[in-house]
Amino acid sequence: MARYALALLLSRPHQFWPLGTWVANACASLLLGLFMAWTQRQYNPNESVRLLVAVGFCGGFSTFSTFSAEVWQLFQQQAYGWALGYVAASFLLAIAALALGIWLGGRWLTWPDW
Repeated sequence: MARYALALLLSRPHQFWPLGTWVANACASLLLGLFMAWTQRQYNPNESVRLLVAVGFCGGFSTFSTFSAEVWQLFQQQAYGWALGYVAASFLLAIAALALGIWLGGRWLTWPDW
């Protein structure tokens, strides 16, 4: 639901770049990086909590299937440059966001002791 709401918020008619999915994937990667750093430094969650946050929320918030469909649509529209740019920008942004989340979680953020 969060990803769908973000997609609705960021989508515009006749928009070529799938901004909603792009931002959702970056946000999910950032959150996953924060969670990874938090669990490695201060919190050792049980497997159910780890799966709920990492796979459930972050995995559900990001979406490879929608990303794939959007790339396919760009190829069908013969927007090959846009499609390849979207693929490259998506992967680079997701990896950068994950790294940023790990860095922030390890250096700057303090978490409560739960």
